[in-house]
Amino acid sequence: MNEALITNWNQRVKAGDIVYHLGDFSFSRKADIVNQLERLNGRKFFVRGNHDKEFAKALKSIAGTSQARGIDGFEWYHELKINKQRIVLFHFPILAWHKAYGRSWHLHGHSHGKLPVNPHALRMDVGVDAVASLFSNNGTAPRPFTYNFKPISLDEVAQVMASRDFRVLDGQL
Repeated sequence: MNEALITNWNQRVKAGDIVYHLGDFSFSRKADIVNQLERLNGRKFFVRGNHDKEFAKALKSIAGTSQARGIDGFEWYHELKINKQRIVLFHFPILAWHKAYGRSWHLHGHSHGKLPVNPHALRMDVGVDAVASLFSNNGTAPRPFTYNFKPISLDEVAQVMASRDFRVLDGQL
């Protein structure tokens, strides 16, 4: 399984790409985790998941060494802005997040595609084992968008989010 995930990652991610991994990176031992990290293309930013205890130890053990090259962060929660789009990254899905009323996106992992998709919310499970739903303009007729155990690109996230019929929770904007 690990070898397939590494191959899939490297097929999609090039050396200069930035990947935001949203938790539960590996259940392996510390030495194996370091080896896995060294084999992955791109710059990597990690949001901590509930199963990342050994991963945290592995990152701590290589901090400040050449093995940590390409690792840009490890946080519980992260916000960023790309091309004027605010994005909230957290391992766990949440119903309300910073600037949700201002059309910010919430990207998460943790739920393995098991949560129902709300066609009116800009929240998305981006775990490699998830399946997103693309909606028609009126929020009906979902069609699956499968990740196939590969990282999803920002353009693919934008395509899914554009299919949503965004509505704020209280009907106000």
